[in-house]
Amino acid sequence: MSDEFQDTRKRKFAARNQIAILPFENMNFSQFRESLDAASLIFGLEATFLSDFYLTCDASEEENKRKQRDAMRVITLAKDQLEEAAEGTRYHLVVANQDLFARNLGFVFGLANREMRIAMMSIFRLVHWQEDLTPSRMQERILKEASHEIGHLRGLGHCPRPSCLMAFSNTLEEVDEMLPMLCIECSKRLRAVGI
Repeated sequence: MSDEFQDTRKRKFAARNQIAILPFENMNFSQFRESLDAASLIFGLEATFLSDFYLTCDASEEENKRKQRDAMRVITLAKDQLEEAAEGTRYHLVVANQDLFARNLGFVFGLANREMRIAMMSIFRLVHWQEDLTPSRMQERILKEASHEIGHLRGLGHCPRPSCLMAFSNTLEEVDEMLPMLCIECSKRLRAVGI
């Protein structure tokens, strides 16, 4: 094999195993960087932090009325910006400080679109909705939510086991009940999809 062919192959492999982590609007994720990095590592991904990139889109009338952002709308509108910001990176995780909602759900901690390879998560309810929250509990919640959304990007669905990282969570208690790891069945599914 030629050196050029091998270099091209290495670049494609590296891009396939990278996730770009970007802030949405005024989000500063520097204090959660270690948790976000650890979430990537659970799935064998190398995180590239684009903290200087300013990702934004105008809020819709519904978003302004609800004082929340529509996660799917943001993901859809941001697709071109994300591909340009992190050219060649296979996956993208957008981190927001605003509360998020999705169709038929009053709020979501995060949302992933596997086809677009983009996930969005919010720290809003994870860290701002409880008094006396310790820094370690904040870090753990961020780690679990980021990992959960990355798991969806990697092809995993929701798990019926409450302690699994891929369990559906609609309350902080359910987030706290999850362990920061996949159950045996989800680990098998992950290997089955070739990851």
